[in-house]
Amino acid sequence: PNKSETAEPLATPEESSPVPRTPASGVIKIVSFFLLVAVFAFALDLAINHGLRNIKTSKFGSLNRVVDGQVNADIIINGSSRALSHYDPRPIERLTGCSAYNIGMNASQIDFECAILKAYLKHNIRPKLLIQNLDLFSFETTKHGQIYDPGYYVPYLQEDEIYRFLRHIDPNVWKWKYIPLYGYAVEDMRFTWIWGLLGCAGFSGPEDYYLGFNPHQRRWTEDFNRFRAANPNGVNYSIM
Repeated sequence: PNKSETAEPLATPEESSPVPRTPASGVIKIVSFFLLVAVFAFALDLAINHGLRNIKTSKFGSLNRVVDGQVNADIIINGSSRALSHYDPRPIERLTGCSAYNIGMNASQIDFECAILKAYLKHNIRPKLLIQNLDLFSFETTKHGQIYDPGYYVPYLQEDEIYRFLRHIDPNVWKWKYIPLYGYAVEDMRFTWIWGLLGCAGFSGPEDYYLGFNPHQRRWTEDFNRFRAANPNGVNYSIM
């Protein structure tokens, strides 16, 4: 017969049978899969935090300068959003000849403002003057479980003053610190992690903070006049 028509030898049963699977090999594959997922989660969490900590503009840029010890101003303004959006350090600097910076935080109460101030003092030179904004809600403390914009603070959980305060308000904050991506996946409703990835690529976004001051271009309305007319005898606020 022609050599090309010669039949191939049949494989023996030993050669054709698949390698038997053992319970140990299955466990190894499962463990390897979850280890790979864990490594990816840790790496992504580190990347997001690194990106947010390297943003140079807006609210992240402002807080980054504080915890990196890059402020060292003579005059510090502290408080809630009323401080953040009402006190412009630029005219203060022009009038006083001293450097100024605003460390006000949106929706913060006096206890959190104290924690932010402690974080500032840990990394920066003690100011010559502290301006603390006081308003109707200044002596209310933060209610348990009510942390405004939690994703904003996830990159700063290594700061003891900030972490201890947040943990006091919400005991589950330890998960933000020790479980990778938990803070961004569960608590962050503003998709802050996107800014973290952009920050890794060197993108910081537009600047809307000026020496920590966040202005809002709005017009005066008649709301206060209507409020005063509706409450001729004034109003009372309880201190919590």
